[in-house]
Amino acid sequence: MLRLWFALLLIASIAFANPIFDFAERVAGSKDFATTLSIDARVLQDAAEHSFNLIVDLVVRNQEDFYLEIKEPVELVGLKFWYYGRTKRFYFESLGYVGIENIDIPVGTFISLFELLFKMFQTPMTILSIAGNTVTVKPAPIFTSQAKEPVIFRMTFEDGFIKQIMIMSNNSDEFVKLTFENLKLGIDVDSFFKNR
Repeated sequence: MLRLWFALLLIASIAFANPIFDFAERVAGSKDFATTLSIDARVLQDAAEHSFNLIVDLVVRNQEDFYLEIKEPVELVGLKFWYYGRTKRFYFESLGYVGIENIDIPVGTFISLFELLFKMFQTPMTILSIAGNTVTVKPAPIFTSQAKEPVIFRMTFEDGFIKQIMIMSNNSDEFVKLTFENLKLGIDVDSFFKNR
């Protein structure tokens, strides 16, 4: 009987194991993180292809304070931004110039968007396929019949962390790709916020 329970547990853990659950388990409870984020995009407009590349260091403290420093393109290197959620203050710095604005960035909206995205994966509105460490999410055929170019999300995970998110369509070479390098969770990020 013990062997039967062990076998059922083993089969269930293999059947339900996927990179999304691994990632959710890793990030649960983490409020502080840092990463280097690369944003690549290719869009077509008026039959012309346009490419975009941006590399930033992103640091989040307590899911409400943000630090962002642009690393590429070279024209924007050194541009830095801080946002403090409690005081609703936005600081920016470039070439020795420092500015400040009082603005309300709806941080909760971004968090709600990610929660909605993960809830969407659990509905019949999407087709979820998992191949190794890559999860592809496509809209169900009932929704794609009305869409000109249905959006496909492809997420790649590495060692339990998200490595890349790619947003694309089946019918073109257009895409937006977010690549996370050196994602670190639960680290001390206070040094990025001491100057403000």
